[in-house]
Amino acid sequence: MTTESTAALGAPPDHTFLPRGRMVGFGNGFTWISDAFGLFMAAPLAWLAFTVVFIIAALAFAMVPLIGQFLFNLVSPIILAGVMVSAQSLARGEAVKPEDFMAGFTGKPMPLLVVGALYMAGSLIITAAFVGVVIAMLGTAFFAALLDPARLTELYSVRIVLGLLIAALVALALYLPLLMAYWFAVPLVQFHDVPPVEAMKASFIGCVKNMLPFLLYGVVSLVLLLLAIIPLGLGLLVMAPVLMLTMYTGYKDAFFAR
Repeated sequence: MTTESTAALGAPPDHTFLPRGRMVGFGNGFTWISDAFGLFMAAPLAWLAFTVVFIIAALAFAMVPLIGQFLFNLVSPIILAGVMVSAQSLARGEAVKPEDFMAGFTGKPMPLLVVGALYMAGSLIITAAFVGVVIAMLGTAFFAALLDPARLTELYSVRIVLGLLIAALVALALYLPLLMAYWFAVPLVQFHDVPPVEAMKASFIGCVKNMLPFLLYGVVSLVLLLLAIIPLGLGLLVMAPVLMLTMYTGYKDAFFAR
C-alpha cells in the first residue's frame, strides 16, 4: 500500500499497511480501549444516538423467533462498517457525519454480507452442536430414569450439570476462533477491499499474533462492563460503542507498521 493510501485511512503517512498484521506489546490491549474512549469523547452525542438506534435494532431482531439473533449476525458487519468509517473520520480530525454510519450500506454491502453469512453459519453450527449435546445428555438421563428411577439421584444430577458445563466450555472454545476470524475482518474489507474469506483469515492471524494484548484487553473490558452495569445499565450506552471502536483502534495498531 502506498504512503498516500495509508494516510487516507487516518494513519500517519509513514505507516505501512501489513496484510497479515504484526505483533504488538502486551500493554497495547489497554491502549486500544483508551484510544477508543478518546474517539467516543470526540463525538459523544453522535455515539450515544447511534447506540440507542443499535440497541433498538438488536431488540427488533431478537423478537424474531429462533433465527433473529442469527439474522442480526448477518447484517452486523454492515453496521460495524459504519462504525469503522465514523472512527476513521474522527481519527482524521474530521467531524463524524450521519452518512458515515450508513457507509456499510452504500459502500461494500455484498462483501460485508458474506462476512456476516460466514459468521452466522459458524454460529449456527456451534449452537447446533451445543444444543445437540444438551439434548443427548438430557435424553440419556430421561431414559435412565425410566429404566431405573432410583438412578436419578443427586449424584446423577450433578453429572448432568457438569456435562452441561463441559458442553458450554467446548462451545466457547469453538466460538473463540470464529470471533477471532471476525474481529478485524470488517475494516479489512471496508478499507482495503480484502475478499471476505481472506479478510477473516487475516483477522484470525492478526488475533493469534496478539493473544497477550487481547488477554489484557479482555480482562479490562470485563471489569469496565461490570462497572457499566452498576448504574442501572446506563454505562452500557458508553461501553457498547467504545468496545465497537476498539475493533478500529486494534486494527490500526495491529495492521500498520510503525
